[in-house]
Amino acid sequence: SGEAHAVSSVTVNGRPEQEGAEQSLGLYLNSLPLAVSLKPGSWSELLTRMNSVYREGMAHRRHPLSIIQQSLDKDFGEVSFNYTHFHAFDTVSQSIEDQGIDVLGISGFEQTSYGLVVFASRVNQDQMELIFGYDESLYSAAFIEHLGEMYVRVYQSLLADLAASHQSRSLLPEY
Repeated sequence: SGEAHAVSSVTVNGRPEQEGAEQSLGLYLNSLPLAVSLKPGSWSELLTRMNSVYREGMAHRRHPLSIIQQSLDKDFGEVSFNYTHFHAFDTVSQSIEDQGIDVLGISGFEQTSYGLVVFASRVNQDQMELIFGYDESLYSAAFIEHLGEMYVRVYQSLLADLAASHQSRSLLPEY
């Protein structure tokens, strides 16, 4: 995009780190706005910067997004990123197969205040799933398809050479 920084809200979750928290019920989710510098460098350096920003942000993961937005007089409700890896599901899934149970389908519904939510999920050891949840009044299906192509190009570049510059080629799809 040519921007010097990228900003996105990132979904963070987890029960409080205190005695008895495993017994509590609730949805422990929050959105944490994070910004990373896109200064020139390798993919590896960019990932290191992103990881550092994420780790530093974890100290604020329980601070409500609404309070952050009010304090900064900014709205971070445009784009959100949500990564999940339900590693425990691998064991449950194997147990279900061992019992001869066939899963016929899975469905879900989620409604957010974000115009665009990128859901990245680790399906198994070798596979990732990428789903875009978006407001059709803000984004066209064609735009979302192009966005998906861009993500594929990013992942291909990462897998090809982490030492290469993250700015070495355009990641935008051809229109």
